[in-house]
Amino acid sequence: MVKLGILLIAFGFSTLVIAGMAGVARRLGMTDVPGGHKLHERPVPVVGGSGIYVVVVLMSAAAWWQPAWRGLFLPLALASTLVFAVGLADDFRPLRVATRFGAQALAATLAALWGGLVLNDIGALWSSQLVYLGALAVPLTVFAWVGVVNAVNMTDGIDGLSGMLTLITLVFLAIIARSVAAAAPYLFLVYALIGAVCGFLVFNLRCCGRKKAAVFLGDAGSTLLGFLLAALLIGLSQEPVRAMSPVVALWLCALPLFDTVTTILRRLWLGKSPFLADRSHLHHLLLDAGYSVTQSVTVLSFLHTLAGAVGLLGWRQALPDRWLFVAYLVSFAVYFYLSSRPWRLVPALRSLHEALGLTRGGVTELFIGHLPEEGAEALLRELLGERAERCQYRLYAYEDGATGRRTVYAVAPVGFPGQASRMIRDIKARLPDGEEIVVRQFVPRSAKYDRRRKARGANGADRRQIARQTLILDKYRDFPVSRGERPPLPERQDLSFDGAGLQVVPVVLRDEPRPNREES
Repeated sequence: MVKLGILLIAFGFSTLVIAGMAGVARRLGMTDVPGGHKLHERPVPVVGGSGIYVVVVLMSAAAWWQPAWRGLFLPLALASTLVFAVGLADDFRPLRVATRFGAQALAATLAALWGGLVLNDIGALWSSQLVYLGALAVPLTVFAWVGVVNAVNMTDGIDGLSGMLTLITLVFLAIIARSVAAAAPYLFLVYALIGAVCGFLVFNLRCCGRKKAAVFLGDAGSTLLGFLLAALLIGLSQEPVRAMSPVVALWLCALPLFDTVTTILRRLWLGKSPFLADRSHLHHLLLDAGYSVTQSVTVLSFLHTLAGAVGLLGWRQALPDRWLFVAYLVSFAVYFYLSSRPWRLVPALRSLHEALGLTRGGVTELFIGHLPEEGAEALLRELLGERAERCQYRLYAYEDGATGRRTVYAVAPVGFPGQASRMIRDIKARLPDGEEIVVRQFVPRSAKYDRRRKARGANGADRRQIARQTLILDKYRDFPVSRGERPPLPERQDLSFDGAGLQVVPVVLRDEPRPNREES
């Protein structure tokens, strides 16, 4: 009951502080402005870290009544304040990389030397004996600490991701810390952070009807979470607590570490700065493959949970550290190989997405093709059912200028975001027997990660595909036939009517994108 009370108190304070700071942040300019590689379209308050910081301060003050805990919480609170303050300054005006890293290293050194959170050994990696670091203990501790801080910071790229991954790690740490009596102060901090992160996710997750995040963590919040997470991983994997081995700690933070190391190595390989933000993270590749933000967070949370479960299983079964470490390196090698080849990974992820029948991120319309020219609109309304009365569908005649052959297709809006797959199932259920009508999500084809849009060699299908597409652009045109309730006629005078009595209005191809032939 005490632990549940800590969690609920932390949740309440985090929620109240973030809600109160959100309005103040807009007036003070504490917002993340759209631009560059960012996905949001309007300024969003970056006050998520404020709720977490207030919880840390309050819990540190509460721990003052436990004299044995003061040696941990006092230096940790001061070091967290430094990290939070520098992150807050970076949110207002971007700081130099050296300044941010220097402040994080200073905070880690303070917590290590004063709080005793030092990585003295890295487990029994080579034999049954622990591998002690000796004189390298403090430098490697600071290096590992700064690495985890920036790994968590780099995962803060889409709504809900950083908070969910941190929450999953905290849950695993709570399970492990409960088994050791000496881990009581760490368990106290874990429950407080679980409540604080849940309070932040109330505003950051896209759920319960919210289409966009109401607040962001900002650099202040993401670096603070990473700093505290590193403190827990180090403290629980070393003496005198030793609730787990350092290798298990690696598994509990596997996905952020994998993604960060892979991204840095890829940037170096391409001759870019490792600190230059881009869209090469795994969550960006999922978005490029058509996964929505919510679907991407779900996939990555599942992978992170799977990695944490491996670490938890190794801890429960007391598996040798060297086995877990080899498995960790193999997993990283597989991750690095796949994610460093986005031209292969993204199409594979797209195919998996289609096989699962999920709605692609950003899809707002359906393509309904191979409609009969005679009675096309009547059949379309029958397929749409009751939706036909309230949606502004568009009916087109697609004509081959060389052969004169014409195909009729329609584009119909999706009623609600994320409902495309359900709408497709409903339409297919109404298809008449014998009609070979195609129903799929309407996604304009993009050249990015689409190998059929790029010529990779001197011969082969790729070049033929490009030549074929060029011919299409020269000879084919799209002609709108109907738009549900007919709009006013355009001013141009070159209108005509075909034998079926359908209005034919020539338009430029780029005004209405061609349907994506590869989506199904």
